[in-house]
Amino acid sequence: MMKIYLSLLIVLLFQACTSDMEEILQVGEIETSKVTTRQASDGEYDLLGFSYDITGDYLHVDNAKKLVVDIKSFIGDPNNKD
Repeated sequence: MMKIYLSLLIVLLFQACTSDMEEILQVGEIETSKVTTRQASDGEYDLLGFSYDITGDYLHVDNAKKLVVDIKSFIGDPNNKD
């Protein structure tokens, strides 16, 4: 019984050492994929103060509809206390 287990272990070890492995890239050969993402953003505040249409597609760019709170005026207000 011990010979069967030992034979099975040896077969599994040699099976794991196959040459089907992908070629490992060197440091200079690493390819970066260019991913283009679309985000709903006004640049500075990322849609803070905009309304959101919940009846549309989830996280769609066109669901941020109208400006509800003018953030620039709110921050620039001298009477605004933190």
